[in-house]
Amino acid sequence: MAKKKQSEAEMQHAETMTRLEHRFELCSQAIRVVLAMVYATMYGVIAWLTYLSIEALAGKDTEALILADVKIGWAVSLTAGFAGYAYARRERRLRKTTVQRLQARIRSLEQQIAPGRSTSNLTDMGNTNPEDK
Repeated sequence: MAKKKQSEAEMQHAETMTRLEHRFELCSQAIRVVLAMVYATMYGVIAWLTYLSIEALAGKDTEALILADVKIGWAVSLTAGFAGYAYARRERRLRKTTVQRLQARIRSLEQQIAPGRSTSNLTDMGNTNPEDK
């Protein structure tokens, strides 16, 4: 078969898209470089502040402060741990409800693409079939 010749408008459109894709790639690379510099600066500042904190406490008697910090630190760690657990549970529930909501559409698309294909027998929420356990 002979290749269909492109019209002038189609060639112009293809050229414009190529230029836009190139610009997008350059912008993406620039963003990655800036993001890497931000992270490097952030970790550098954290390391520098840690160094200054250790230098300020070096050779001084800080037993009373450390005992007070332990109680506060433990409360903060328990709070952070509970918040992390609650966040994980919420995200898991959100993921499962999203899977359940999209399941019917996914099944119909899979049937259109490959009608003879077998199913994985996952539940509507994405869990393993109870019979497989």
